[in-house]
Amino acid sequence: MMKILKSVEIQVSKNTKLLELIDNKVDVINKIDDIKAPNADRQIDISRDIKFIKHKMRETEENVFIIKRQLKLAK
Repeated sequence: MMKILKSVEIQVSKNTKLLELIDNKVDVINKIDDIKAPNADRQIDISRDIKFIKHKMRETEENVFIIKRQLKLAK
């Protein structure tokens, strides 16, 4: 059971790091797109993709929370 819990914690940590990386990349892309204003459609697509990825990450974190809670109840 502890192996599963550790695996879940590692996944949450990876997801958090991935979100931070995505946020950093979005900031860089937005700065570049500010310089290249004609690419506004591209910025909208990227922004939409980022929102979707963040949504999926939140879903994963919620699932991890549920799994942790169920593991604690199973003890």
